[in-house]
Amino acid sequence: MQQGEEKGRKWWSTFVTTPSNDKILGDKLTAFAPNTTGIPYDAKKGMEICKQLFDIATIFDYHKNTRTVRDTFMRVALAEAHYRGMESLTPKDILKDAFATALLIGTRGKREPDHYRELDSGRSRLSSHILGFNYKQTKFFSDAAKVAYLAACLLGETDATFRWSGDEFFERIVDESFTFLNKLSAVSPEAFAYFSKSVEQIAKLSGIQ
Repeated sequence: MQQGEEKGRKWWSTFVTTPSNDKILGDKLTAFAPNTTGIPYDAKKGMEICKQLFDIATIFDYHKNTRTVRDTFMRVALAEAHYRGMESLTPKDILKDAFATALLIGTRGKREPDHYRELDSGRSRLSSHILGFNYKQTKFFSDAAKVAYLAACLLGETDATFRWSGDEFFERIVDESFTFLNKLSAVSPEAFAYFSKSVEQIAKLSGIQ
């Protein structure tokens, strides 16, 4: 805090240090994991889960350092697991949960339809809580795809450098575990792009599906 005086009037100025986008991103990712450390399903909190999705995807567009995201996520994930008495839970388990939840949105209700309806209802209700914003399904899908991509990169300890420009062409996904995502290519090319990059990352790993 600094103090000064001007024309007989005293003033104070306070400097506040805020976390970087990368640190906020790593922190928020732990909240988008409804089966582990995140806001849970079946608690009438679909909108809160979707708010985390929206925030993560928005901040993702501005993040610069995946290592900082990863380090923050690891620290917060361990703290959250300890706080909940889930000592056997690992950061990797939480990342898998975030990835699976994002992937669930990509199924468009073909898997775990009750949970999908809860999330989609939350998406719809979130629109009324953000001034001048309509949370359309196409953005819902692309936001989920960005989270899936980030989670996959963190699982593989690689940098999440891809940014969709609209010019890229992606072949159809051939891995049978993820072919349902091909239908998104016509619905939301951006979502398909990020999900495709997610599948590329997951293909380098084992035990995620």
